[in-house]
Amino acid sequence: MPVRYYIQEYRVRKVRPEADGPEEVWRELPISDFTPEIQGSDGHWSEIEFLGNRALVKVRAPDAVLATLDAQGWPRVPQRPLGTRLSSLTLSQRAALRDQVLAAGYSLQDFQQALPDFTQNTLADFLRFLCSRRQKWTGTEALEFTAEEQLTTSLDVLERQLPDD
Repeated sequence: MPVRYYIQEYRVRKVRPEADGPEEVWRELPISDFTPEIQGSDGHWSEIEFLGNRALVKVRAPDAVLATLDAQGWPRVPQRPLGTRLSSLTLSQRAALRDQVLAAGYSLQDFQQALPDFTQNTLADFLRFLCSRRQKWTGTEALEFTAEEQLTTSLDVLERQLPDD
């Protein structure tokens, strides 16, 4: 099955896990709205949270389901093998990736330090950098975060969870 990588922002959802229990605030990704369609077609998705209340979401699903997801307008990572050198991407694709880094809260200096040579750095290097940091959510509906950084899931783990066919 083909795969896609999307970048999504978490949103807040209030839930009542037990009928007579208190209401809780949970974070979820927009992709969760499509879980029934994805899983119903024997597909799967998984994510890595990173700075800026964002996640890299990898989806493996049939083309028809991916077409539905593509139509949502979520930012996508260029559909290339992870070993693809960044220099082979178009200028607009590289700019879109840079914009996602900056929107997440990384500095341009962080970005340039981590990926100094687009002729050598790969899409996997970019994703590893993007998913290298996250902050602790305070659990509030306002989506506030502490300055405390937490470990993230590695790209290698995500790739093992949802291997490309």
